[in-house]
Amino acid sequence: MNLTMKLTGDAVRRIDRAGKLARSSIMTALRKGAARVVREAKINVRQGLHKTQPGTGALSRSLTMQEVSGDLAMRVGTGMIYARIHEYGGVIRPVRARMLAVPITPEARKHGPRKFPRPLFVVKGPKRAVLAEQDGDQMQVHYVLMSSVTMPARPYLRPALAAVRPWILNDLRDVVGYIFDQGDAAK
Repeated sequence: MNLTMKLTGDAVRRIDRAGKLARSSIMTALRKGAARVVREAKINVRQGLHKTQPGTGALSRSLTMQEVSGDLAMRVGTGMIYARIHEYGGVIRPVRARMLAVPITPEARKHGPRKFPRPLFVVKGPKRAVLAEQDGDQMQVHYVLMSSVTMPARPYLRPALAAVRPWILNDLRDVVGYIFDQGDAAK
């Protein structure tokens, strides 16, 4: 017994056309969607992350999009190591020291406690210890020493994706409609 199956009508031409259009059309829609996510995430970073001190703009500048090789996919993200804690929150603990030195002066933010240009000494107070320098009769505090710091979640990527998701889905819906267009597909 033999069974033969055959596509009839313009189905073969529609499938051929869909194959030729699919990859480039889908990647165009994904690039457009990724660009929207990056743009929205940069807005979220500027508006939401810098609550206690002004930001440097490094996180915003590091947000990028790239194609995932071999797949129909785009990746949006940052190469900065500390960015994930902003998205989900968490506790920061020292790795190579007993305490974290949290900078409180512009000069302290610039140099770091180990490479500070002048000698610093520890002053233990009733609530916290600090790193300070003696400036004549005055004491200038540059760092507050803490055993851990709790960072609240200040997401910027997830809300950006949620904000532009309807446009991305609409773009992909348009692409699928274009690929399998009923109009002149048989030509």
